[in-house]
Amino acid sequence: MSRPCFPSLNMPLRLSAVLLSLSFYFCSAAQAQIEQIEATAEEFADAIGPEHFSFKEAGAINCSEVSNFAVKPAASEKQLEARESKNSLQAAKGQSSVKGIEKPHFTGWADYYHHSFYGKKTASGHVLHRERMTAAHRTLPFGTKVKVTNKVNGTSCVVVINDRGPFTPSKVIDLSHAAASQLGMLRAGTVQVACTILDKSE
Repeated sequence: MSRPCFPSLNMPLRLSAVLLSLSFYFCSAAQAQIEQIEATAEEFADAIGPEHFSFKEAGAINCSEVSNFAVKPAASEKQLEARESKNSLQAAKGQSSVKGIEKPHFTGWADYYHHSFYGKKTASGHVLHRERMTAAHRTLPFGTKVKVTNKVNGTSCVVVINDRGPFTPSKVIDLSHAAASQLGMLRAGTVQVACTILDKSE
């Protein structure tokens, strides 16, 4: 006796079974790929640091959530330079700076204080002494050391800025009596000088 055939019943069942098998296969494959991506992402995050990497951690990642994690690009060289410059400015904030002088070397005419100024307070609050190696400058911070060289005879001395001046546009620095004496300019009164700003350690 031959086996009865029900084509109208068997074909839909077979088709449903095939579709169900395919669904399970693709779902399993997709989930495996997602798990592999997640593991790779976590390893990558550990390697480069959390500050450069972020992804959604709530719950299990599914197909719709794959796009929720992304690698943040590393900062460019210009951005790093800008950050270093900003940090340097913040570190130097509040410190004295040399204003009005584009170069650490300048030249011009120098003179020295009239005797009537000695014994009086300077702009820095210190008393002006004729025997101390001090000077006045319009913009250099108080305490700045300056090497002053007489361009006529080549002699030089080091002075500390503790006052403001000179207020004559043709002059670049006012010297104490002691400094002027070392430069050999007491008789002339004024002389052409070359001035070099020194580091605090010099």
